[in-house]
Amino acid sequence: MANQGAMETTPTDDDLRAFTITQVLERVPIGRTKLYEEIRESRLPIIKIGSRTLITAGAFHAWLYQADNDDTPPYVRLTARR
Repeated sequence: MANQGAMETTPTDDDLRAFTITQVLERVPIGRTKLYEEIRESRLPIIKIGSRTLITAGAFHAWLYQADNDDTPPYVRLTARR
């Protein structure tokens, strides 16, 4: 009975080196279509491993905190109504 009593833990953001699309969507208030638009417009770099699309933690955090002229994070700009 290996692993008896072992506790499963969910990795924190600090533990992850890359995020899946689903993991990114769990962390920002935008939809899948808008996220893929950010990727398509080269604002959020990705890496492909087989059929998996991954976003490195560094790329995600750089995208998340990048500032434009008004210092607004991109996910806020993406969800703002115009």
